[in-house]
Amino acid sequence: MNYLQIVSELTGVLPSQVISRDRTAKVSEARQLCSYFYRKEIGITKTGKILKRNHGTISYNARRVSELIYIGDERISKLVSEVIFRELQNMAKTTPFQTTFISDAKIFCFGKYNERLYHSKNRY
Repeated sequence: MNYLQIVSELTGVLPSQVISRDRTAKVSEARQLCSYFYRKEIGITKTGKILKRNHGTISYNARRVSELIYIGDERISKLVSEVIFRELQNMAKTTPFQTTFISDAKIFCFGKYNERLYHSKNRY
């Protein structure tokens, strides 16, 4: 459940930058992704303590990522899928029976992503 580390690796932003007051686009995006995942796992209050933000900011960040996924933002969807996949890999290291689930999860994650792209491109 170390989303901060996973998101940092994928985006190239240091964990200390994610927690900092830096407002550049790249750092803000990484922070929004962390908010999205942590909020679902541990709630708004604990997420706020980890990322040193208030509950309103965490809620906004998580909602923003959800909206970007919904409208079919290709880059964010790929990042979210990759974070989920890496988290599943980390879980498989500690729980052996989940190893076979990883390949299915990756197919599911990217399948959903590709399905959304298909529907967004063939909407009209």
